[in-house]
Amino acid sequence: MIQPLRRAHFRIWVVLALLLYAVFLAGLLARRATTPPNPTLHWGQLR
Repeated sequence: MIQPLRRAHFRIWVVLALLLYAVFLAGLLARRATTPPNPTLHWGQLR
């Protein structure tokens, strides 16, 4: 009676671990640059 519960629990943990990894990887791939390029800004003129 315990073995099916252990098997289900193990499978759930494996699926959650893979899902967390996939969400993390998708977040890294979908992120945008924090500072978009600004072609009209010249740092030499600001000093």
